[in-house]
Parts: sequence; structure tokens; C-alpha cells
Amino acid sequence: MQHPYKYNSEHAKVPGTPGTWAFSLLEITVAIMILSIMVTLLWTTLGQSLDVQERSRAIDERQLEVRSALDRMAREISMAFILPTKQPNPSSISLNERNAFVGKDNNDRDRLDFAAFAHLKVLQDAKESDQAEISYFTEIKGNQIHLFRRESPLIDDDPQAGGKTYVLLENINKFNLTFNDLKRGQWTRDWDTRTIYYRDRLPAQVEISLEYFNSQGNLEVLSTRTLIYTMDALQW
Repeated sequence: MQHPYKYNSEHAKVPGTPGTWAFSLLEITVAIMILSIMVTLLWTTLGQSLDVQERSRAIDERQLEVRSALDRMAREISMAFILPTKQPNPSSISLNERNAFVGKDNNDRDRLDFAAFAHLKVLQDAKESDQAEISYFTEIKGNQIHLFRRESPLIDDDPQAGGKTYVLLENINKFNLTFNDLKRGQWTRDWDTRTIYYRDRLPAQVEISLEYFNSQGNLEVLSTRTLIYTMDALQW
């Protein structure tokens, strides 16, 4: 009597070849189908993982661009300064006209022109100081709105002209600035030291807000606030 759990080798023998073993055609077909399903599932999972990784990388790179632009603006605005209006020679140009801090509300496309101790000398023997005239503003290029930065190492009587201009951040939707007025105890959307009310003083804080298109084409908002270290006109 054959043991019930004893393996019957006759079931696995290839017909006509005594003593040799092999898989049947049905078994090979089933194995190939299972292997195909496993490879398909693995490839789909790997592809989805790569897509998610690529989207995450694009999102991180875009956020890094926006945060870098915000950090630079905050750093340079914090070093803004204003010179006193009065001059020994009454016939000379008013210093307040040469050195101004002008923030203009322009319907979500604001502009800021100011002087700051933010100039970085590139050439060792360049006849330049750490003072610079800086502007932030938006312009439409093609079908996109870009944020521009202008810098001039020479501070002249026109706070919006001169120097070099380049794109600081591409493809934004809104650029808003808000200024903290300690005298009034409130925030305001405009600031102009060429006017009597704001003469010889700067805001205590500036809030910078950027609404931009992320890597997926959706709108996001990032903002920051910065203190201005020297709010009163410098005396020298």
C-alpha cells in the first residue's frame, strides 16, 4: 500500500522519457502570467514613486526660489536708511530728494524704491561704498508677471532710474507691500519720505507678500516681515 503523503514521481514525468522530470505547458503558462503581473505591478509602483519624487522636487525648487527672493528683499529693506532734509547750503538739492524711501500701492503690483547699506563690492579697487539705490517692481513679459530688482551704486536725484535691472522672480501674480507706521499705530500701503508727513523717518516694519504660481500652475502665497534697523534720518 502506497503511503498517502509519499510523492508520486510518475505525475511529474514527461511522457515517453522515463526517469526525466519537467514542467507541463500549462504550468509554464501560469508561471509566465504570474511573473508578468508581478513585473507590471512593480513597474507601475516604481513609476508612480518617480512621478511623486519629481513633483516634490519641482515644488521644493519653486518654493526655494520664492523664499530666496523674500529673504533677499527682507535683508536689504532692513538696511534701508534716509538722510536728513536740512542742508547747510539752502541753494543745494534737498537730500530728501536725493535719498528717498518710496513705497507705492499699485493694485497688487506694488513698487519700492529706497537707499540701503546693501551694496556688495565685486571689484577690490572699485570706487564704490556699501550704499546702493535699490528698487523692486513688477512688469509683464510675454503673458507672465515678473518681479524685478534694480540696483545702482550711485544715489542720485531719481530713485527709480540708473543702475542695472534683472528678474528676481518669474511668474508671480501679486506683489504687495505694507508699512508699519509707529506714529499712527497702524499699517499703511504707501510710504513716501518726500512728503511732509513721512519726512526723515522710515517705517518700523515692512511686510512683503508674494502670490506666485507653483510648479503645478496653482497659486500660493508666501509672506514675511522685516524690521528696519534705522528708522530715523542719519545724522552725519
